[in-house]
Amino acid sequence: MAVIAIFAVICTFGSILECCPGVTRIGHARRRSTFTRIVEDMEDDPLLTTTTENGETVKIDIEEEVVEEPLAFRAFQSFSFGASWRFFTDERPNEIPYLNGMLVASVWWVLIGKEFSLGELVYENAYDYFDGMKTFLGQLIVSSYLAGDTFLLISGLVLTYTILGRLERNGGRLNWAWLYIRRYLRLTPMYAVLLLGFVFLVPHVVDGPFPLLVGQDIGRNPILFCKQYWWTNMLYINNFVPLDTTQQCMDWTPFLAIEMQLFLITPPLVFLLYKCSKVGLAAIVSLIAGCLVTNAVIEAQWGLPIAMFQVPLKHNDTYDPTFDYVGNKPYTRATPYLIGMMLGFLFLKKPVWQFPYPKFDIVFNIGCWISSCIVANKVIFGLYDEAYNSPTAVNMLGRVSWQMLSHLGYSASISWVIFACNYGYAGPIRDILEWKVWRPLSHLTYMVYLFHPLTLQLWLVTQRDPFYFNLINMTSFFFAQLISVYTISFIFGILIEFPLLRLERAIMRF
Repeated sequence: MAVIAIFAVICTFGSILECCPGVTRIGHARRRSTFTRIVEDMEDDPLLTTTTENGETVKIDIEEEVVEEPLAFRAFQSFSFGASWRFFTDERPNEIPYLNGMLVASVWWVLIGKEFSLGELVYENAYDYFDGMKTFLGQLIVSSYLAGDTFLLISGLVLTYTILGRLERNGGRLNWAWLYIRRYLRLTPMYAVLLLGFVFLVPHVVDGPFPLLVGQDIGRNPILFCKQYWWTNMLYINNFVPLDTTQQCMDWTPFLAIEMQLFLITPPLVFLLYKCSKVGLAAIVSLIAGCLVTNAVIEAQWGLPIAMFQVPLKHNDTYDPTFDYVGNKPYTRATPYLIGMMLGFLFLKKPVWQFPYPKFDIVFNIGCWISSCIVANKVIFGLYDEAYNSPTAVNMLGRVSWQMLSHLGYSASISWVIFACNYGYAGPIRDILEWKVWRPLSHLTYMVYLFHPLTLQLWLVTQRDPFYFNLINMTSFFFAQLISVYTISFIFGILIEFPLLRLERAIMRF
C-alpha cells in the first residue's frame, strides 16, 4: 500500500505541474505561424497564402515549435493523470491496430481457462465440472493454454519489426546493451509490485473457510515459496528454479520467464536478418526444427499426458511428476515466437504484397482461410472424445505427433489471420479486430495477465459456501471477474505502469 500511496502522490504532483500556466504538456507542441515570400509564378493556394497590408502575397508556413524542458519537469509530467490517460487511450507509435483485438481476445481466453481450472477446488458439484471438460465445447476451456502462443507470436512479430526497423534507419547501429536493459525495465516494475503485494498484502485480506490461496493445496503455502524464491522471478528463471513446480512463486508467471528468455536471442537473430536475410531466416527455421524435435524426443521419453485425466505411458525411475518437462520451457515453446519473428521481417520488407497470380487471388484467399480454420479446429478440438476414454488413451505415436505439431499448427493458423489482416485479405475480420474499443483494453493486457489469478482466487477463497458449477454461474462469474481485473489493472496502469513507460521515453528523448 505504501508503494501505491507514493506513486499516487507523485502522480498528483505531476498533474498539478502539468496544469500550471506556461508549462507545455508532454507530447504536445506549441504552434507558430511564420510568413515567407513566394515567387510570383507560384500557384496560389488559398489555405497556405494570405495578403499583407502592402498587397504582397505571402505563404503561411506552419511550423512546430517543440519546447524542450528540463528533464526533471518532463519526469514529473510523465506521472500526471492527464498524460497517463492519453497514454491509455491514444494510439502508440508503431502500433499495429488489428493486433489489439487479438490481444484482448487472447487474455480473455486465458481468464476463462483460469476461472474454470481454479474453481474445481471449490465446486459443490466437481464431477459435473469434470464431465463438462470432456465435452466438445469443454475443449475451448481445456485449450486456453494456446492463448500463450498468440502472445508469443505477437511479441516476436512486434519486437522483430521494431528492432529491424531501427537497424535500417540507423545504418546497422544500435545500443544493444540498452535494448536488453529497456526490455527488463519494461516488464519488471509491475511484476515487482505484484510480488510485493502477493507476499505482504494478500495474507491480510484473505478470509474464508477454503485452504485455496493462489494455487495452494492443503499443506502448501505459496507465500513462503515466494519469500524463498522471489529472486528467481526477478531474474526470470522461475521456469527452471525451483525444479519442483509445486513450489513455484506465483505459478502463472513462468510464462513471463519464457518471453524474457526468448528475447535474449532476438537481437542476434534480428541482426542476422539485417546483415544477411537468408542466413537469418535459415537460423530461425533451424531453431523451429530444433524446437519440434525437442518436443518429440521429450514426449517419446515418457509419453507425457497431452490432455486432462491422462497419465504418462512410461513410468520409470527418471520420471518426476513435479517437474515441468514441456509446458514452460523456452526450448519447447519457442515455435510461435520464431514464426512471429519471420512475420515481422516479412511485414517490414514487404509493406505491400499481392498474390502473384491475380486471377486466382480469391481462390488463394478462401483456400487459406479454410485451411487455417481446419488446422485451428483440429488443434483446439482434436482431443475431444478419444483422449478421455481412459488415462492411457492416445498411443505413443499420437502423443508424440501432438506434442510436436500442435503448437506449430496453431501458430500457423494465427499467422494467417495476421498475414491476411496486414495485406488486405481479412475483410470484416480486420474491421472487428481494429475496433477502437480494443485499443485501451489492449494497453492493459500485461497487467490483466499479471493480476487475473489474484482477483479470481481472492474471490473464491472468501466464499462461505461451495460454488455450484453451471453455465449461468460461470458466465456471471466471468463477467464479474472481467470488470474486477480491468478495474484493478486500470488503477495500477494510471498510477504506475503508464507513468513509468512515459518516463522511460522522456529519458530516451532527453
